[in-house]
Formats: sequence, structure tokens, C-alpha cells
Amino acid sequence: MAYNQDRDKVLKVFEMPQGNGNFFIVSILSYDGGKPKLQFSRRFEKNDGTSSYKASGRMTIEEIKFVNSCMEQIVSIMEGT
Repeated sequence: MAYNQDRDKVLKVFEMPQGNGNFFIVSILSYDGGKPKLQFSRRFEKNDGTSSYKASGRMTIEEIKFVNSCMEQIVSIMEGT
């Protein structure tokens, strides 16, 4: 079965500004009514002023602290409470 973006439901997005229009993003998503899953990504501003996304890869200590500060909400949403 091919991926269908219309079936991907965004439950919550947490954004950590990193300057110059860049953000570290933590998203909770559910595909086709399935179990919620956590995604880490980065949004950055390109030279032409448009935004683009990429996988987060390695994380800084500041990003880890940001995720930690959101963890109670993340668990609550993922457990459905």
C-alpha cells in the first residue's frame, strides 16, 4: 500500500526556534487511525526564502532538553488521555 498524505493525521506539533527562521520540530502523528508515533525533524529557511524540512539526525543537548520539557504532553497524547 502506497503512502497517502490524507491519511496522516497530525495530533500535535512542538516547535523550538533556532534562529534565522530555523526550527527543531517534534510531531505526534497517526497514520490511518493507527497508534500515534513521534517524529523529529528540522525546518529551515532556504536562500530563496522558502522553507524546507529534513530529518533531525543527531540532537543537541538543548534539543534534548526541549523534548524533555514536552514529554508529559507527548505521553498524554500518545496514550490518548
